Amino acid sequence: MKRGVIVVGSGLAAILFLLALQLYYFSGIVASDDMGYVRVARAHVAGGSLPLETDRMFALYYSRFVHWKPIQWAMQICPRHPWAIVVPSLISSAVISLVILSLASQLRLEWSWLPVLIHGLIPLNVAIASTAFPDLNGAALVWLGIWLVAPLLLDAKNRLRASAPEPDAGGSRDKPHLLSNTDVLVSLRCMAGGLLMGAGYTAKESMVFVVPCLLLFVALFRRECAWARRRSFWLCLGAGVWLMIEAAVMYVWTGKPLFHRYALEIWAHDRPYMTVGADDWTSLFGYWSNYLRWLTDWRSAYGPMGPLLLLFLAASVVHLIRSTRRARPDNSPESDTLGFEQLMLCLVLPGLVFFSLLLFDQPRYLLPLFPAMALLAASAIERLVRGVSWRRAALGLSAIPVVGLSVLGPNEMVGRWYYARHVAASRDLLENHLPAGDIRLLTSFSYSARIDQLPQWIGCPPINPVRLPAPSTCSEWVDRYGGSYVITMRFDRAGHRDPRRTPQTLFGEPSTSLASFERVARCEPPHNRLDATLAMLLGRPTPTQPDDAVELWRVPTQDEWRQSGEARLPPVSK
Repeated sequence: MKRGVIVVGSGLAAILFLLALQLYYFSGIVASDDMGYVRVARAHVAGGSLPLETDRMFALYYSRFVHWKPIQWAMQICPRHPWAIVVPSLISSAVISLVILSLASQLRLEWSWLPVLIHGLIPLNVAIASTAFPDLNGAALVWLGIWLVAPLLLDAKNRLRASAPEPDAGGSRDKPHLLSNTDVLVSLRCMAGGLLMGAGYTAKESMVFVVPCLLLFVALFRRECAWARRRSFWLCLGAGVWLMIEAAVMYVWTGKPLFHRYALEIWAHDRPYMTVGADDWTSLFGYWSNYLRWLTDWRSAYGPMGPLLLLFLAASVVHLIRSTRRARPDNSPESDTLGFEQLMLCLVLPGLVFFSLLLFDQPRYLLPLFPAMALLAASAIERLVRGVSWRRAALGLSAIPVVGLSVLGPNEMVGRWYYARHVAASRDLLENHLPAGDIRLLTSFSYSARIDQLPQWIGCPPINPVRLPAPSTCSEWVDRYGGSYVITMRFDRAGHRDPRRTPQTLFGEPSTSLASFERVARCEPPHNRLDATLAMLLGRPTPTQPDDAVELWRVPTQDEWRQSGEARLPPVSK
């Protein structure tokens, strides 16, 4: 009893530490896919026609209703607080940590908090926990399903007696056997796990790999167990039931029961991100190895935990090969631990192959694999130090730099997270430097989709895009947008990082001519979170990032422009 309290207490302490770390490195709005889900949530509440045919990305976001519905509820509860949109992700992060803590008992880990800490200290997990991306919510649903199903696929207890009827007194096996209450509960639990995994697929389509991986485990390591095959059937049935629920919801909302598939098809057709050709095998293999390269690079989004996860994954594979050659009693603790590691490896190894072969790759796509990799790493670490005291001391010393670098890892990453710095500076500009009154706010076509939802929280006038082609001379600015205020950002000064999108910015003549007018305000975002904290504690000015500054310009009216003649308005001090 005392040990159980210590285990739970240490695990909860690790979760609270990770929550504090996530709140310190709070990302909030990063103006990427998160704004798409906010736009969908608000449009669904407002009613009316939705741009499902004209806005292809809107259609994809709309089909992921398991993700944006909780965001919508959070926005309804706290309509004036932008941070509300990330509450579902913070809850999902805590749920995943609790699931890892619970599953650690299946591995009989002495340090049950260790996999929780390994998983939570990945810089990517810290940063994404306070955003509105769907990956974390999908992973939480999937791992809740795994938590329900994994013990039933590993253990023969409570197996369906109807699958192997006992002979009656006369030796006949033809007597029918009904399912007991326990058997029914087992089947319902498997179905519930399948439902959760199906819901995870609706939140993010990449979660589709989980159910096939569980079936692979049954085929490889439980192929002679009728009870495991039956339970996998109930698992698949639950996932199928969820897909029918999704089809019914989409039919009610759009009139198309297969709308999710339709949205995926048009999205893949319109956004061919993969730029290597099938004939360029060097580039192709390089693309397929992106995740392995990111895992081996301690400076990547995975931080120093990436190489360690990969190292202990290889150690787990070696341990599995060696252990399968040794005969163990079916009910021994070693057999239970081995079965759990087999299940985790059946999730991780095919999952890595699956994500590597996808046409789209981003570091956050591996989020559903990290809990399994953390559990395998913790198990490998305990095997390494078991019974050898000096190894424990060496492990403690070597963990200090790893934990330190992992804690500091999100510091720079949070600032570079999509448009996080620009949005923070834009919000500061709109809240503190925007003139009062009924004004017209403009920004580039490229940047408008990043900040057009801010007025809903701040209460400022709506932000509209500058119509393309943008004005290229001062006179054209005055004729088209006299008296308006224009927000510019980094891409308007230096061009978009994607050259194909540079024409959608104000880069070039539009920006040069706009710089001739009055600059009302300029806001520079903090350089990083630690520098801002130290500056606050020491009473010094906060170091800023000038390249990511957001500026507010005022275009003079035609009367003001005529009064000034050909001369420019007085220059504003830099």
